[in-house]
Amino acid sequence: MRPLPPPASHHISPAPSPRAQESWLAQHWPVLGLAGFGAALLLIAALLWSRYGTAVFFDVLNAGLAACL
Repeated sequence: MRPLPPPASHHISPAPSPRAQESWLAQHWPVLGLAGFGAALLLIAALLWSRYGTAVFFDVLNAGLAACL
């Protein structure tokens, strides 16, 4: 019986997946977009609140919700 050959000294790694090659921003753009949209809505709400006060602010919100429903 012949002895087994020594194991190969090099390691062949599998090709990286296309997803692994994308940048962090390319992978997370939907989350960042929704976070930006939410921040813009909060900013608009704060601006309306500071400009018109609470009474007008809630009247505008109620009118908008009534229009949607």
